[in-house]
Amino acid sequence: LCSEGARSSMGRRIGLLLCSCASAGAIALPAPVQGYFNRWQAGVTGQWDSFQECQRIRKSRRLDPDRGLSFEEQEHLREAVSDRWRLITLGFWYNFSPELALFFCVLPSAWPAWLPSHFHDGESKLKRYSDDARRRLQACYQMVKRLDEDTYRWQWRPDQDKPNKKREQLTFCVKTVQEAFQCTSKAEAVQILSRLYDGPMDVEEFDLKKIPKPVVNAACKCIGADGWFTPAMFKRGTLLKHLKHLKVTDDALLKDRNVPDRLLQQACTDRCIGTPTMSEQKLRASLDDYLNILKTKEGQMNPLGVRLALIGVNSLEAARLAPDTQLHRGLYSASMMK
Repeated sequence: LCSEGARSSMGRRIGLLLCSCASAGAIALPAPVQGYFNRWQAGVTGQWDSFQECQRIRKSRRLDPDRGLSFEEQEHLREAVSDRWRLITLGFWYNFSPELALFFCVLPSAWPAWLPSHFHDGESKLKRYSDDARRRLQACYQMVKRLDEDTYRWQWRPDQDKPNKKREQLTFCVKTVQEAFQCTSKAEAVQILSRLYDGPMDVEEFDLKKIPKPVVNAACKCIGADGWFTPAMFKRGTLLKHLKHLKVTDDALLKDRNVPDRLLQQACTDRCIGTPTMSEQKLRASLDDYLNILKTKEGQMNPLGVRLALIGVNSLEAARLAPDTQLHRGLYSASMMK
């Protein structure tokens, strides 16, 4: 009888042989299974091509350190780092339990965000962008709900007549958000939301602790930094890293606004712009508005603070455009109160 280790090794070899035969067309498989094998083959090829492209970008950067990277090159390097960590995670779980191979085959249609980018097809990408848009919508709802609950809680405290710093901060935050909701232009809303940050103009001294907690939590949820049981310090660190990445890529976009079609949706998602159902023309127009506001506010506000305010304004606009908000608008409309 074979040992358990020998059986596991033999099973893996048989699995690799079946994959090779299926990819070569030597074995006729059902259409869904054959589709998974084709996606696997395309993903592996894409990962190898991505590795070669990253090597070329790094080599050209070493030869000419003064040359700035374009937006496409920066996004390519960032995508490669994310894909590498996803591959390491999947490889760990596969070696931990080979039986997870079946789960790995079902993974593309269930949780597309867990797979490297080159293993995604058009349907899984659309699902991922739709999940991001729904998360931004939930973030707006949760922020408003949290502010309302905190305000109501402070109204019934016995010491409400005494001066309190937390109550003053909450009142200021609620008033600022209400004014931003009533703005008719993005630039005006960004200027109002920028009041929530009272700190230095230097990028390295930007401190998220000086911004109200409900606003920071909503921003973390908008960019997907609100994992299960994630400590607050890790959320703030992820948000700060995201804002710094936006600053680098925005500087490249301000020099050359020609965004490739395949990166347009991802660029808008990183900045919480629009919804997946918007046309390419509207997405490009919204991205141009975002860059124009950045150019106008340059030198007047903290570079990371203005990007955080733009994330909030873009999320609010996307939430108002989402079809899921029709019932909420009807709930608070005057026509239903007659």
